[in-house]
Amino acid sequence: MNLISGATGFVGQRISQNLSAADLECRFLVRNSVVVEHHVIADLSEKSALILGCQGVSCIFHCAGYAHALSSLSSDDAARHWQTNFQGTRNLVEAAGDAGVQRFVFLSSVKAMAEPGLVCADENFPGNPETAYGQAKLAAEAAVLEAGQRYGMHVVNLRLAMVYGS
Repeated sequence: MNLISGATGFVGQRISQNLSAADLECRFLVRNSVVVEHHVIADLSEKSALILGCQGVSCIFHCAGYAHALSSLSSDDAARHWQTNFQGTRNLVEAAGDAGVQRFVFLSSVKAMAEPGLVCADENFPGNPETAYGQAKLAAEAAVLEAGQRYGMHVVNLRLAMVYGS
Protein backbone atom coordinates (compact mmCIF):
# COMPACT_ATOMS: atom_id res chain seq x y z
CA MET A 1 0.00 0.00 0.00
CA ASN A 2 1.24 3.50 -0.88
CA LEU A 3 0.46 6.66 1.07
CA ILE A 4 0.48 10.02 -0.68
CA SER A 5 0.54 13.17 1.44
CA GLY A 6 -0.71 16.27 -0.33
CA ALA A 7 -2.76 14.04 -2.61
CA THR A 8 -5.12 16.88 -3.54
CA GLY A 9 -2.28 19.25 -4.44
CA PHE A 10 -0.81 19.94 -7.87
CA VAL A 11 1.95 17.32 -7.80
CA GLY A 12 0.32 14.89 -5.36
CA GLN A 13 -2.78 14.66 -7.51
CA ARG A 14 -0.75 13.54 -10.52
CA ILE A 15 1.24 11.00 -8.52
CA SER A 16 -2.05 9.65 -7.14
CA GLN A 17 -3.54 9.38 -10.63
CA ASN A 18 -0.48 7.58 -12.01
CA LEU A 19 -0.26 5.09 -9.14
CA SER A 20 -3.99 4.40 -9.31
CA ALA A 21 -3.82 3.95 -13.11
CA ALA A 22 -1.09 1.33 -12.52
CA ASP A 23 -3.51 -0.51 -10.19
CA LEU A 24 -1.34 0.19 -7.15
CA GLU A 25 -3.24 0.41 -3.90
CA CYS A 26 -3.14 3.92 -2.43
CA ARG A 27 -4.19 5.76 0.69
CA PHE A 28 -4.39 9.54 0.60
CA LEU A 29 -3.32 11.80 3.47
CA VAL A 30 -5.37 15.01 3.40
CA ARG A 31 -6.03 17.88 5.80
CA ASN A 32 -9.76 18.18 5.16
CA SER A 33 -12.56 15.83 4.32
CA VAL A 34 -12.69 15.33 0.57
CA VAL A 35 -14.60 13.11 -1.78
CA VAL A 36 -11.75 10.65 -2.29
CA GLU A 37 -11.84 6.99 -1.38
CA HIS A 38 -9.23 5.63 1.00
CA HIS A 39 -8.33 8.92 2.59
CA VAL A 40 -6.97 9.65 6.04
CA ILE A 41 -7.58 13.07 7.49
CA ALA A 42 -4.53 14.32 9.37
CA ASP A 43 -2.55 17.49 9.72
CA LEU A 44 1.24 17.09 9.57
CA SER A 45 1.35 18.32 13.18
CA GLU A 46 -0.90 15.48 14.44
CA LYS A 47 1.62 12.74 15.25
CA SER A 48 -0.90 10.16 16.47
CA ALA A 49 -3.07 10.57 13.35
CA LEU A 50 0.03 10.28 11.15
CA ILE A 51 1.05 7.03 12.86
CA LEU A 52 -2.44 5.59 12.23
CA GLY A 53 -2.32 6.73 8.62
CA CYS A 54 1.03 4.97 8.10
CA GLN A 55 -0.17 1.58 9.40
CA GLY A 56 0.03 -1.07 6.69
CA VAL A 57 1.86 1.25 4.28
CA SER A 58 5.03 0.16 2.50
CA CYS A 59 5.85 3.39 0.61
CA ILE A 60 5.11 7.08 1.24
CA PHE A 61 5.24 9.85 -1.34
CA HIS A 62 5.44 13.04 0.73
CA CYS A 63 4.15 15.83 -1.49
CA ALA A 64 2.46 18.02 1.12
CA GLY A 65 4.09 21.33 1.89
CA TYR A 66 3.80 25.09 2.00
CA ALA A 67 5.25 26.82 -1.05
CA HIS A 68 3.70 30.28 -1.13
CA ALA A 69 5.18 33.76 -0.73
CA LEU A 70 8.69 32.64 -1.59
CA SER A 71 10.37 36.02 -1.99
CA SER A 72 8.60 38.50 0.28
CA LEU A 73 8.08 36.75 3.57
CA SER A 74 6.49 37.99 6.72
CA SER A 75 7.57 36.36 9.96
CA ASP A 76 4.27 34.43 9.86
CA ASP A 77 5.15 33.01 6.44
CA ALA A 78 8.65 32.05 7.59
CA ALA A 79 7.19 30.32 10.65
CA ARG A 80 4.67 28.47 8.48
CA HIS A 81 7.45 27.25 6.16
CA TRP A 82 9.32 25.87 9.18
CA GLN A 83 6.22 24.37 10.77
CA THR A 84 4.90 22.69 7.62
CA ASN A 85 7.98 21.96 5.54
CA PHE A 86 10.39 20.96 8.31
CA GLN A 87 8.39 19.95 11.37
CA GLY A 88 5.59 18.38 9.34
CA THR A 89 8.04 16.36 7.26
CA ARG A 90 9.90 15.27 10.38
CA ASN A 91 6.61 14.21 12.00
CA LEU A 92 5.59 12.17 8.96
CA VAL A 93 8.95 10.42 8.47
CA GLU A 94 9.06 9.58 12.19
CA ALA A 95 5.51 8.19 12.03
CA ALA A 96 6.57 6.19 8.97
CA GLY A 97 9.54 4.75 10.84
CA ASP A 98 7.42 3.90 13.86
CA ALA A 99 4.90 2.14 11.60
CA GLY A 100 7.55 0.10 9.77
CA VAL A 101 7.21 1.83 6.40
CA GLN A 102 9.94 0.55 4.05
CA ARG A 103 10.29 3.50 1.63
CA PHE A 104 9.87 7.26 1.97
CA VAL A 105 10.07 9.62 -1.03
CA PHE A 106 10.26 13.30 -0.07
CA LEU A 107 9.49 15.90 -2.71
CA SER A 108 11.84 18.68 -1.66
CA SER A 109 12.94 21.62 -3.78
CA VAL A 110 15.95 22.95 -5.66
CA LYS A 111 15.56 25.89 -3.25
CA ALA A 112 17.09 23.63 -0.56
CA MET A 113 20.52 24.53 -1.93
CA ALA A 114 22.40 27.80 -2.33
CA GLU A 115 21.67 29.90 -5.40
CA PRO A 116 24.36 28.89 -7.93
CA GLY A 117 23.97 31.85 -10.28
CA LEU A 118 25.51 30.87 -13.64
CA VAL A 119 27.50 27.94 -12.20
CA CYS A 120 26.45 24.42 -13.14
CA ALA A 121 25.75 22.98 -9.67
CA ASP A 122 24.84 19.59 -8.21
CA GLU A 123 23.71 18.38 -4.76
CA ASN A 124 27.14 19.13 -3.30
CA PHE A 125 27.20 22.82 -4.28
CA PRO A 126 28.44 24.70 -1.18
CA GLY A 127 26.43 27.31 0.65
CA ASN A 128 23.08 27.64 2.33
CA PRO A 129 19.62 28.42 0.97
CA GLU A 130 18.62 32.08 1.11
CA THR A 131 14.89 31.74 1.78
CA ALA A 132 12.90 30.45 4.75
CA TYR A 133 11.32 27.98 2.33
CA GLY A 134 14.71 26.64 1.22
CA GLN A 135 16.04 26.51 4.77
CA ALA A 136 13.02 24.51 5.93
CA LYS A 137 13.29 22.11 2.97
CA LEU A 138 17.02 21.56 3.62
CA ALA A 139 16.37 20.83 7.30
CA ALA A 140 13.58 18.44 6.27
CA GLU A 141 15.96 16.60 3.92
CA ALA A 142 18.37 16.10 6.81
CA ALA A 143 15.53 14.78 9.01
CA VAL A 144 14.50 12.33 6.27
CA LEU A 145 18.06 11.03 5.83
CA GLU A 146 18.57 10.69 9.59
CA ALA A 147 15.28 8.83 10.08
CA GLY A 148 16.10 6.57 7.16
CA GLN A 149 19.35 5.51 8.82
CA ARG A 150 17.80 5.09 12.24
CA TYR A 151 14.80 3.03 11.06
CA GLY A 152 16.53 1.16 8.21
CA MET A 153 14.08 2.77 5.79
CA HIS A 154 14.98 3.46 2.14
CA VAL A 155 14.58 7.22 1.76
CA VAL A 156 14.89 9.55 -1.22
CA ASN A 157 14.97 13.36 -1.28
CA LEU A 158 13.97 14.71 -4.69
CA ARG A 159 14.94 18.35 -5.34
CA LEU A 160 12.31 19.42 -7.82
CA ALA A 161 12.77 22.54 -9.91
CA MET A 162 9.78 24.84 -10.49
CA VAL A 163 6.82 22.62 -11.33
CA TYR A 164 4.25 23.88 -13.80
CA GLY A 165 1.85 22.13 -16.14
CA SER A 166 0.93 18.47 -15.97
